[in-house]
Amino acid sequence: MGEAQRISREGCLSDKPAVDNGRLRHRCDTLPGNSGSPVIDPEQRSAIALHHAGSSRNSINYAIPISRIAARSKLVGELAKNSFPVARPKSQDAGQLKQLRERLTTLEEQLRKERSKPKPIDDGNSDAMKAMRERLALLEDEVKTARKESQETNETEEMQALRKQLADLETELNESRKLEIAKPEPSTSTKPYSLDLLAAKVRDSVEKARRNSKIAKGKSQSARSKAAEARRVSKSARRGRGMWAGKVRGGVGIYRGQLRKNNYHWLGFFKHLTTKESGNAYFGQFAGGRYHGLGVFKFGNNPSNTGEVASYHGQVSDGCWSGYGVVKWKNGATYSGSVSNGRMSGSGLSSWKDGMKYEGQYSGGQRSGYGVMWNSDGSISQSGYWRNNDLERVVTKSEN
Repeated sequence: MGEAQRISREGCLSDKPAVDNGRLRHRCDTLPGNSGSPVIDPEQRSAIALHHAGSSRNSINYAIPISRIAARSKLVGELAKNSFPVARPKSQDAGQLKQLRERLTTLEEQLRKERSKPKPIDDGNSDAMKAMRERLALLEDEVKTARKESQETNETEEMQALRKQLADLETELNESRKLEIAKPEPSTSTKPYSLDLLAAKVRDSVEKARRNSKIAKGKSQSARSKAAEARRVSKSARRGRGMWAGKVRGGVGIYRGQLRKNNYHWLGFFKHLTTKESGNAYFGQFAGGRYHGLGVFKFGNNPSNTGEVASYHGQVSDGCWSGYGVVKWKNGATYSGSVSNGRMSGSGLSSWKDGMKYEGQYSGGQRSGYGVMWNSDGSISQSGYWRNNDLERVVTKSEN
């Protein structure tokens, strides 16, 4: 004789979530051999599932919904239609679910409009909307299952959670309209290489450097004109009658040009022949036997050209670059500005092949004093006080 059947009522509740992977989760007390027992909804007085299995690990039991069984068996399906009353959701609950769906649609539309504005909202909203759509889909599946199982669709905890999430999302949407996205402090000018971006001391130095650069380029043009005249003179030069063509005393070089009191004077050409300065040449003005006035230097690859200078066009005094001029290097770098004793000195502008630029003060051929290094797009790379080509102290506009 088998054991008498019993009805489990104490603590007999559905789990959360009630339906998972097509199985009803419940916590009704069961014993081995109870598989196949009906799970009854006392309010509907009808079986909604058949007990299937239990878990000793988490005390959760599983049942197969009648709707699934009816869907796979024509016989059970016909019996279910006749034997189990089909309960419809209360109109009030159906209306609530409809309102929730409409509210979600409205929020999605508001979010779409918000994203289309120039100021974007927080990216977290997109994840929230995705989660909301997934929750709604799960809820709809559960409602469909409940209808098939002849259950009433009361306002479940899932629907309450959906209400709360919708409320939170609406609050977040309202807050996003007030959200100010952090942006860099706007500059007073959008132009590249703008003086408005610089501190006062740096700006003053850059303004002078630009003036000097403009003067230097003018002197460079004049020097090239004088060099062209000197070339013509050198080609027609003959010894005698105020002219000289040939090696100079000691064989240190070749001079072709004009003479005065047996000294190179006015226009001419000089080329060095010594090993130390081999390849160096000068076209331009002379005075008292020395380079003086306006002229063009060309530099060869020799021991004295350690800086790999290619040329200099500009003012010359007592044999050296002095005044204003333009220097070019073999690597493509250039300088235009003031010079002294054959070196960059005072203020000027340097540029490199990669587009970087420096405007500011120089001393002894190196960046020294106030100046700014620009990126190739005209934005500031480094700005402040320089010493020996290195930035010693950053100076910002806020220090004005």
